[in-house]
Amino acid sequence: MVANSRILYLLFLFIIVNPKINSGQTKTPALERTVSINVANETMETVLDQVSKQGHFSFSFNPAIMDLKKVVTVKMKDKSVREVLEHLLSPGVKYKMRGEHIILTKAPVSEKTSAPSYYLISGYVTDGNNGNKIPEVSIYDKETRSSSVTNHYGYYELKVDRKTNSVQLIVNKQQFKDTLIYVKQSGNTIINVTIYPAEKLPEPVDSSGIKLEQVTEDQLAFIDFMLSEEQKANTRNVKDTLNKKFQLAFLPFIGSNLRLSGNTVNDYSLNVLAGYSMGTKKLEVAGLINIDRDSVQSLQIAGLINATGGPVNGVQLGGLINANMKTTKGIQLAGLLNCNGDTVRGFQAAGLLNVNLGEVHGVNAAGLLNASFGNIEGVQVAGLLNFSLKEIEGAQVAGLLNVAAKDISGTQISGLVNYASKVKGSQLAFLNISDSSSGIPVGFLSFSRKGYHTIEINADEVFQVNLAFRTGVRRFYNIFTSGIQTKNLENPLWHYGYGLGTAVNLGKKWWLNFDLTAQQLLKGGTFEELNLLSKFNVTLDKSLAKKFTVAFGPTFNFYASNTTVPYYKSDFSKLPPYTFSNESYSNDLNIKMWVGGKVALRFL
Repeated sequence: MVANSRILYLLFLFIIVNPKINSGQTKTPALERTVSINVANETMETVLDQVSKQGHFSFSFNPAIMDLKKVVTVKMKDKSVREVLEHLLSPGVKYKMRGEHIILTKAPVSEKTSAPSYYLISGYVTDGNNGNKIPEVSIYDKETRSSSVTNHYGYYELKVDRKTNSVQLIVNKQQFKDTLIYVKQSGNTIINVTIYPAEKLPEPVDSSGIKLEQVTEDQLAFIDFMLSEEQKANTRNVKDTLNKKFQLAFLPFIGSNLRLSGNTVNDYSLNVLAGYSMGTKKLEVAGLINIDRDSVQSLQIAGLINATGGPVNGVQLGGLINANMKTTKGIQLAGLLNCNGDTVRGFQAAGLLNVNLGEVHGVNAAGLLNASFGNIEGVQVAGLLNFSLKEIEGAQVAGLLNVAAKDISGTQISGLVNYASKVKGSQLAFLNISDSSSGIPVGFLSFSRKGYHTIEINADEVFQVNLAFRTGVRRFYNIFTSGIQTKNLENPLWHYGYGLGTAVNLGKKWWLNFDLTAQQLLKGGTFEELNLLSKFNVTLDKSLAKKFTVAFGPTFNFYASNTTVPYYKSDFSKLPPYTFSNESYSNDLNIKMWVGGKVALRFL
């Protein structure tokens, strides 16, 4: 009866939750709460009671699993409950936490008698300067790729799956000195580690290749959302570059390189869905996504996305996207987008977009848009738009629009508009715009701010008042013209037209102009059928002042009109003062030719 009463008392003592729970302590897991025990020759029962009271939690266990009357001496100051239990409990007693309870159980016999398939190494990592426990410290075995990261309380657990009795653990933490631990044992081991801050912090280093020992943390910051805090910590902390011949992965960190995949360079990598690694030397293939923190060489193939933080030297094939943060040398082919953060040397082809933040040396081909923010030495070809923020030495070819924000030495060809700051070459589009041009812009309308543009007032043998606008460069310009006869202003005969011209410098402010225009003639406000007057003008242009010239010269006229239109007999047939050729044809077409002349005043 007395024995039963004692058992009930112990169950009440260790199962009932201690009512003096400190609200601040409840935020910390029971095993990580700090206690101080200083007793000599006290029973195990007394010590456990002190631990539970200081930690503000309760124990739950069957008293039969241990000798509660066992006398112990304990002197531990500011230690976690976990550390105290590791010191107090025998190997035959295990513990686990559940809420505000720590449950003690007897270890299965099989755990004590059979050889374990792995070593369980655990403990705390502490700052040697101040004694604080350090979170997010990486501990790993380079050979087996087993790794762990300390939790918020500096605690780690590492399973080392190997049959030998020794292992070398590497302890890494940013801004702390690297530490090596040699463990020789045949069972679970508690290893508390003290590390010290580095005397001199390492300088940030940019990635330049697979052999680099340190990679900048934020090279692939855009994929951080895919990583757990532990995975991010490993990529930040581990300075050594690990090397493997082959990696097989299902998802990032679920594969042969385990949680150290982000620190491992592979010769060959097969990623069933997606893979994450330090780099690839020869071949990487993924069903969906390849992610490499550093360099990729030779060949990379992904069903959706290739993403690399370092240089690429070889061929990238992405079903949707190739995204590289550093230099690319070779070929990039993507169904949707190629994006590079540095220089591209080679050939790019994308179904929609090529976007390059650095220089381009080679060919960009895109179904929709090429956008380059660095100098270009090569060719941009796009179905819709080419854009360059800096200088171009080569060509831009687009279905709709080419934009060169600075100089282009070469050629721009588009279906609608070419724009460049300074053109050293040629432009071919419906509309060409530039700040200055030393080449030839060819289009319906070309305007160069520092080029050739004049307003001209002229008179010839047919129309007494004509107004023309010339724009482009002197070597090739567009002409827009209109004029009127003054003899019948109530119902005048007038024209509008378009033409092209070129000018040759004769020296001493003299120019020789060759103009070819076509003008549709109208009577009043009605538009009739073909009534076209074509002119070939040769004029001498003499500069009389800074922005004023006078021009004169002969004109060859070719006039084709329909004899059935109104006003033909009264006006159109009498248009020329004379002809040296006047022929009518069976299809109501009349053609007249004569030589005339014009004089003009031009305002630059």
